[in-house]
Amino acid sequence: MPGTATYLGGFVELTNETLYGTWGRLTEALTTGAPQHLDPDKGGFVGDRHKDPEKMKRFFAGLDAYSDRMGVEIARAVDWSRHASFTDLGGARGNLAAVLVKEHPHLTAGVFDLERTRPLFTEHTTRLGLDGRVAFTGGDFFTDDIPKADVIVLGHILHGFDTDRRRELLNRVFAAVNPGGRVLVYDRMIDDERRDPERLLSSLHMRLVSQDGSEYRVGDLRTWLAGAGFADSTAQPLLGTHTLVTAVR
Repeated sequence: MPGTATYLGGFVELTNETLYGTWGRLTEALTTGAPQHLDPDKGGFVGDRHKDPEKMKRFFAGLDAYSDRMGVEIARAVDWSRHASFTDLGGARGNLAAVLVKEHPHLTAGVFDLERTRPLFTEHTTRLGLDGRVAFTGGDFFTDDIPKADVIVLGHILHGFDTDRRRELLNRVFAAVNPGGRVLVYDRMIDDERRDPERLLSSLHMRLVSQDGSEYRVGDLRTWLAGAGFADSTAQPLLGTHTLVTAVR
């Protein structure tokens, strides 16, 4: 039912509007190696390039279909009593952050995303009754300062970039995490033995819809985290389709 935590209609609509057409270009992608995402102003997948607020809203509704469920699992998978604040990097209109603060009211919550997302963030968090409970900071996480917090969350972020950009971003995240805090990363990561065909298919999907993106192995992420200065990384399954990796500063 719409409005419930188990409703996936937003993601189905996103798939119908954008991903179906993109996957129709699979042969061209395999032949040329080039991404095949559609023009974002004609319903394309790449949400950070949308200019039409209504299309952005539909895109975010698709993301929220997953973040509702992700938020509940992350709220239970991490000992949040040890932390006082978090920032959801690329947190869109604040849906994941909203779930976390409802589960753990002691947390000071923030979202860091492109400035044009702010009106949709304000509308969404107000509708959820969380106006003022989650702060929004506009900016680009490759060029602007990431707000400091005990925990930085990166969900469905690293898979959109190549390895060099992933390392660069994790270095910037390390500088933003308070000493003793941690980073949380979740994606449909590839198992180190590359035996899960669904994860490999997800990686192909990222090649279709992004310039340099792909899924990546858990072991590779641990190496990048250590290179940025993080320690004590752990990995655990999330929703049966994703992997959550945490590491400590």
